[in-house]
Amino acid sequence: MRDNDFQTVRCRLPDSSEAAYKLGSYIDELYPEARWKATRGIGNPLRHQYDRISDREIWDGVLQTLPAIRQSAVTEIARLESAEQAPIAANAPSSPETMQ
Repeated sequence: MRDNDFQTVRCRLPDSSEAAYKLGSYIDELYPEARWKATRGIGNPLRHQYDRISDREIWDGVLQTLPAIRQSAVTEIARLESAEQAPIAANAPSSPETMQ
């Protein structure tokens, strides 16, 4: 991997941590195989203890964590999109005429 690529990954990790934080902990229960809690938790050390975290630790963490995070994110997006397109409940009015 080129150094520029690694630096890009390292610079984007706090953003990934923040995005995972905004999702909340519900996703931990849905996808326990993904390390969402670890992803949320890496932000502060990267911002405030960057001199104590080696490039190897960061890269190993990315390789170990990212595939499951990505898969669970793709699955969750599909689940949410499917829920948005689900038909209206059977007892809900289906047209303006039935609402009168």
